[in-house]
Amino acid sequence: MEKDEIKISVFTKNEQIRDNVLSSWFKNLKYFNPKDMMSYGFTNGKTRKYNEKKLFTYIWEDYSSIDRCSISISDDRNEISLIKNSLRKGYTQLYTILELSLFEKNRDNIYKLINELMVEHNAICANLLSFNDLSWQNMDDLSWYDFRGKSKEEIVYNIDEFGYGIVDIEYNPGHTHINSGIWFGSCWDMWFGKDYYEHISYDSLKNFKGAYQNLELDNDVIRITLYESPWDYEKKENRDIQWKFRREMKVDEVAHDFEKRARELDDQESDPEIEIFTGNFENGGTHLIKTYYLDDKPTVKSKANKVVIFEKGYKGKLIKESIELLK
Repeated sequence: MEKDEIKISVFTKNEQIRDNVLSSWFKNLKYFNPKDMMSYGFTNGKTRKYNEKKLFTYIWEDYSSIDRCSISISDDRNEISLIKNSLRKGYTQLYTILELSLFEKNRDNIYKLINELMVEHNAICANLLSFNDLSWQNMDDLSWYDFRGKSKEEIVYNIDEFGYGIVDIEYNPGHTHINSGIWFGSCWDMWFGKDYYEHISYDSLKNFKGAYQNLELDNDVIRITLYESPWDYEKKENRDIQWKFRREMKVDEVAHDFEKRARELDDQESDPEIEIFTGNFENGGTHLIKTYYLDDKPTVKSKANKVVIFEKGYKGKLIKESIELLK
């Protein structure tokens, strides 16, 4: 099994985020030497050379003052990021991608940080999994399978009238739902907090059988590790336990229902500062990020006179950056 990077994600309500939480996330996971940084505030949406003093001077100011805030630091393989209000108002996603050696060397400290965010800061949920598996389990573009020489034996797909192949990721045991601002899925290592239990009950999660481990932590937090090694995701018995968790917890039914209710409640999303689209775009990208500005300051779409567009591809690689002036 190819060993790649680990993605660490924590989903929380904005009200649980404080300056010390952000500083801890970026400081305690910085097991690499960042080359670049980006913020819609202190770098004006541009990728700039990493400056640690500037990052920690402005990180809380940007987070607390910009409605849809995104901040990241990275090198060629590793990344630490936060995204606020991008998928749903009132929610923040903290995530980090670390190469294998860094994860293995610092595993205990990473678990300690996640436990702290879940138990002491009341995060909603968190997870750890192979970034490679996450990418393929959620890849709906069939052409990538041909491009990478990857087998199509285990996937379900359709060819449309234009000859374009679309993978139905609902048939993949590791596909995820995060459009509502909260993660719903089934993966190697998962944490669940009190605010998650309005969707899937504490008792259902606590009583789930067949996982490698199912632990009860302080503050009614549950941690479920489905199988022993994060790199063994393609073993049949591990795919089976992923499906077992999805079905018994009714993950997809809950996610689809919550997404529908969230859309009905979020009328304020009609005038965003940032829009994120997924699909297949002009230059081969899979994500399009549009950030709206009035001159050089971020603003809502209705007041903007220009939009900065980032087209990103596999593993978040920037393919094209452009600026369009708006009338």
